[in-house]
Amino acid sequence: IFFRMGCCTTKMASIRSDVMQYCAVNLPVGAFFWLWALKNMTLGGIPFDLGIVSFAVATLGAGAGLVSVMQPEARVWRTVHYFVYVGGCGFVSANYVLGLVMVHKLGFQVYCALAALYWLASAVYGHQKASAWRLEEQLP
Repeated sequence: IFFRMGCCTTKMASIRSDVMQYCAVNLPVGAFFWLWALKNMTLGGIPFDLGIVSFAVATLGAGAGLVSVMQPEARVWRTVHYFVYVGGCGFVSANYVLGLVMVHKLGFQVYCALAALYWLASAVYGHQKASAWRLEEQLP
């Protein structure tokens, strides 16, 4: 029994650590690009940059993830993190695919393709880890 409990504790700590790490990376990344979208709209002459919405969602999802690891007993943050982070990263990825299709400049298309892959990978990885974090009481 003690070995099994140690296993669960270790697995939970590992998942918690993973969630903390990817959120600690993507929160400032998302915030940076949210500010970039804001700059595009205020100083760049772009009437509306969808990044102002998509990066806000992904950044808020990462923030919810950090709150969830700092307050693990408040399980609602785990659920908020799961849905907002995974959805937000998917939204950012879709936004980059939209840019890839709409703008026909090779350099920008390469940037959009790489960014879309990064945020898609973040959504997939986040789905894997955040779903385990949400259900950590059910770990073997």
